This record gives sequence, structure tokens and C-alpha cells, in this order.
Amino acid sequence: SEQDKLERMRRDFVGNVSHELRTPLTVIKGYIETLPSLVSELNATLQKPLASMATQVARMENLIADLLWLAQIETVEGERKENLVDVCALLSTVAEELRFAWPDRDIALQLISVKRILGDERELRSAISNLVVNALKYSATGPVSVKWLDSAVGPVLTVEDEGLGIAAKHIPRLTERFYRVDKSRSQQVGGTGLGLAIVKHVAVSHEAKLLVESQPGEGSCFRLVFPASRCADPDFGD
Repeated sequence: SEQDKLERMRRDFVGNVSHELRTPLTVIKGYIETLPSLVSELNATLQKPLASMATQVARMENLIADLLWLAQIETVEGERKENLVDVCALLSTVAEELRFAWPDRDIALQLISVKRILGDERELRSAISNLVVNALKYSATGPVSVKWLDSAVGPVLTVEDEGLGIAAKHIPRLTERFYRVDKSRSQQVGGTGLGLAIVKHVAVSHEAKLLVESQPGEGSCFRLVFPASRCADPDFGD
């Protein structure tokens, strides 16, 4: 259909532009990283601008990486090779990596279910990482709770924080590309605005539901509810 054609054109455009931006950014980053080592005593007036440039280049690199990844998982829809994924092992790996990156934060992992699910491990890893990183970024203090649970309808991944929370009017739009609840806050924490769009796409491709509960000042809880049909155990939920 015409709509499908336009959607393919959009994905191709985003992918091509992202690829083209990578090369100049790599060159700029190289010069920024090299300059301080070439000058023994860099002029103090240049130190702050160089640090700011390095920060912005890193943000652009993260944005391009997310754009390319989103374009990739959208493009391969229908061609995905799925396997049984050990979610407990995957969650443990992601939690260990993020504890290293956020040493001052408490990531509480509870693996109550032992269910494996049929899916794409790389996509699931991306969704999990985005949910936990979002929780860490938007809650300055307090623990981030990550749980893998059983329920009557299927296994559930929950990521919960004690952060600022989200007003109800924003929740329906959270998975839109580049949607910002608080633009100044997003710039401060360095998000790309694509994390939850990626999570939503992964949820759809795995027949899961993304549920969000939040109240301003009371933190947020994100849930991915997977259908029992994707479990390794065919009798799940009986």
C-alpha cells in the first residue's frame, strides 16, 4: 500500500542519513580527543569548550546508534530468527554491566520466574537495557527494581524506580520517537528520545504488552507482559 511504501522510504532515509553522519562525527571526535595530548598545557579557556564538544559528540553518537538500531529492527520484521532465550541469564548480564556503569546505584534483581521465552535475544537485551537505563537516569537516588515474574497470562518483566514519576497525560505518548516529558531534564541526563520507541517495537515483535504505571513524585513502573504461548513450557498458565 501507499502507507507501507512511505514507511519504507522513511526507514531508508533515517538509516542512510544516520550512516552518513557517522563518518564526520568520528573525525570530529578524533580531533577532540587528540588535541589535549598535543598541547602540554592547554589554554584554560579552551578546556571547557572542548569538554562540551566531546559531550555533544557522544550524545550524537548515541542518537545515531539508536536510530540505526531502530531502523534495523523495523526492517527485519518478518525475517527474525527466534530462539529460546534464557531471560534470567540475560537479566543477570545486563544488571552486572549496568552496576559497573552506575556503581553508586542499587539495581535490585529478583528472578522469581525461571521461564525461557521464544524471541530475539539481541532485541530483548536492548529493551531490557533501555528500561533499566531510563529508570536510573530519571531517578537520581533510590533503588531500581528489576523482576522476572510468573503471572496467569504469561511471564512479566517489571522495572520500577522511585524517581520523579510521570503525569498521566504524558503516558500515552511515551513511546513516540523523540517525545519528551521534560525537555530540560532529558538534555541534562543525555537521553536520545528513542529508548521507549525501541522498547515498544520489541514488545510488538514479541507479542508482548508494554504497561506503564506512574504518579508524579512516586516513581514509575514499566511492565512487559509476554504471552504464555512464547514460553518454553507449553503448559504455562494452566
